[in-house]
Amino acid sequence: MLTIREMKSVPEDSSFIDMRHTNRDVKLVEALEKVKSYCPLCAFEVMDGDDVVAMTYANENTWSGQKTLFISSMKMRKGTDGIRCRRIFDFLLDFYEESAVSGKYDAILFEDSDIELRGFFEKRGYSVIRELGNFSAKRSEIVKSLSARADAGLPSDYKFIKLDLEDIYKYSSFQDTRPGWNTSNLSIVKNKFNTMLALADRSDAVYGVCVYDDRFGLVSRIAVHPLSRRKGFGSMLFKEAVHRMTGEDIFVSDIITKSENSVLFLTNMGFSVSEVKYELHKEFNEAYEKNT
Repeated sequence: MLTIREMKSVPEDSSFIDMRHTNRDVKLVEALEKVKSYCPLCAFEVMDGDDVVAMTYANENTWSGQKTLFISSMKMRKGTDGIRCRRIFDFLLDFYEESAVSGKYDAILFEDSDIELRGFFEKRGYSVIRELGNFSAKRSEIVKSLSARADAGLPSDYKFIKLDLEDIYKYSSFQDTRPGWNTSNLSIVKNKFNTMLALADRSDAVYGVCVYDDRFGLVSRIAVHPLSRRKGFGSMLFKEAVHRMTGEDIFVSDIITKSENSVLFLTNMGFSVSEVKYELHKEFNEAYEKNT
C-alpha cells in the first residue's frame, strides 16, 4: 500500500531518477534538494511499506494571475517498471489534486519532456498549454560570435548591476522576452546560487533583468520592462551573462518555440534545440467553486 509523508531531510541515496528531465536537469533538481531551505518547495516521499519508492517536489506559483500548484519534480527509484511508475504517478496526482482542492488552488502546472507521460497526463484531464524548447551551445563559440558583432558592447549611458534575488518581485510588471511569460515565474528559480543581473541607467533605473546559474551555464530568465522593449536591452543582458559565465556549456531554458525572434537570435548565436518540453495544465476552478 502506498502512503505519502513530508520529507524531513534529503536522502543520500542516489538511486532515484527524475521522470521528466534530461541528466542536466536532474543536476538542477539535486541542487534544489541541497538548498531546499532557501526555496519555496514542499518535499514529499512516497512509501511502499517501509521503502521509499519515489520523491516529489512542488511549490505555490502565480501563473497568469492564478493560484497555481507547480509540480517541479517526480523522482522514481531506479529500476521501477513502467506499470508501477504509472501506479505511483496516479497516486501522486491523486494526492496533488486533493491538495489543490483543499488548498483552493485554481490549477496545477507540470512540465514534462516524455511523450508517453504526456499521454498519461492527458488521460487525467490535463492539457498541453505550451511547447517549450531548451537550447544549448558551447560558450567559446557564442563568445566568438558576440565579439564579432558591432553591438556586443554596452552604451556608456547604461551599466550592469547585481540585484538581490528578493528584488525579483519588484519587477513582476516586466515582460519576459518570450511572449506569455512574466517575471512572477522567476520565483521558481529563486535560490542562493542564482545571479540576478540588471541593466540600469546612471540613475539606477532598471530596464531589464536576467537570472542565470553559472554552475550549470543556465540562463533561466530574461525580462525587460514593457516600455523598454525592442531596444536591444534583452540582448545586452544575455551577452553579459554569457561573458560572465565560466563553464563551456551554455543552456537557455524554456524558450517558446513559436517566438521566431527568440529562436532566430539564439540560432544566430550558435544555439540548437537540445530538448522539447510540454507544459501541462489542469484547471480546478469548478472544484474550487464547489468548496467555497
